[in-house]
Amino acid sequence: MEKIVFRKIVFVAFLLSLSCLLEGEARMSGDVTIQRGGSCNNDNTCHDTCPGCRITQCIFRQCVCTRCNTPRSSLRIESHM
Repeated sequence: MEKIVFRKIVFVAFLLSLSCLLEGEARMSGDVTIQRGGSCNNDNTCHDTCPGCRITQCIFRQCVCTRCNTPRSSLRIESHM
């Protein structure tokens, strides 16, 4: 009985450490953008919705775009004088 409890604790600790590792990796990459604007059926659809991204994938019908060169937004300042 004690061995089963110990194995479960070790397994949960392993899953928790794996989760933390993956979260830290995602934070360090910093260039992952998940498109939420619509569903996708294949990777080509994601390529069209993620212009400027080197890698586009359709995962679980959701676009995942990585290594994106986001264009700088052109801000116009209007003065009301």
